[in-house]
Amino acid sequence: MKYYRLMTALPPLPDNVAPLPVPFRSIVEQVLEETGGTSHEELVLAVLFIVDTANAQHIILGHDSFDERGVCSREDFDTIFNLPPFIQEIMSSDDGSGHDQIVKNLWEGYFQYLLETASEKGSAFLRNFSEFEVGIRNAVAKQRAETLGLDSEAAQVASGENASLFHGLVMKASEAEDPMKRELVIDNERLSLYRELEGIDGFSIDALLAYIAGALLIDSWSRGTETDPKNLLEVFA
Repeated sequence: MKYYRLMTALPPLPDNVAPLPVPFRSIVEQVLEETGGTSHEELVLAVLFIVDTANAQHIILGHDSFDERGVCSREDFDTIFNLPPFIQEIMSSDDGSGHDQIVKNLWEGYFQYLLETASEKGSAFLRNFSEFEVGIRNAVAKQRAETLGLDSEAAQVASGENASLFHGLVMKASEAEDPMKRELVIDNERLSLYRELEGIDGFSIDALLAYIAGALLIDSWSRGTETDPKNLLEVFA
């Protein structure tokens, strides 16, 4: 299925982190209106579930933060109902694990969900998106743990997969003088990689997924006043 009308109707994304030309919610509404009821809707939701996974982490850790851009409402979390299966499992279980282990299991569940959905739907973008996000998470967690003298293996997901591929990027980011600029280095690289993953067909589902992932990332910077700058680089650890 090609998305000629939708992709030409959506506003171009900035080349680097900058304000979106329209509200992110408007973009999501357009995309879901076009993909709703099709086999591609699950792929779109899988990308957006990264917000819900982060919301689940905040709830587990007792943080007073909730990102409304996710698929699930706060009520869904309060009632533990209508959650993605990997989040539902974590929020419903009580196996006595510590918070750090629960959060690790949560993100491993999300990345595994991405890979399974990518395989089922034949999505090259979703598979590569998962592998990239696992790698950058592991690379940042490893760098932070080593800096703080902690066990670098304890913070890894998927056995530290792909961390070495992004070591250079994390080292480059760590040279910036403040946490905001370190995060900016990483997120601009993210945007560049998303564009590479969209493929050669600018009207394909992979191109649409790359657009959504990029728009979500860019929009995150408009929420900067709600983010503790001290935690920006550490958010993946």
